[in-house]
Amino acid sequence: MALEGRNPEAQVITRWNRAFDALKAEPRRQLVASLLDAESDTVALPDAAQSPAVPTDPDALTLELHHQHLPKLTGAGYIEWDDDPL
Repeated sequence: MALEGRNPEAQVITRWNRAFDALKAEPRRQLVASLLDAESDTVALPDAAQSPAVPTDPDALTLELHHQHLPKLTGAGYIEWDDDPL
């Protein structure tokens, strides 16, 4: 890890790996796409993370968003998540 600070190529690889990891799940990609298309900086959940191509139970998706997807996107710095209300 210490070498990454001195190696610009390693920093680029690390950033790409972080992006691919954050966006590898369909609900996370859909949520980012919804945010890009939104006129404001907020979107309604779980609807904004629902893929039209992959039907998902809204209650199950809400749990996944709270425990997996939103923390992952927040940790990677792609979103700011206010969990009240979800």
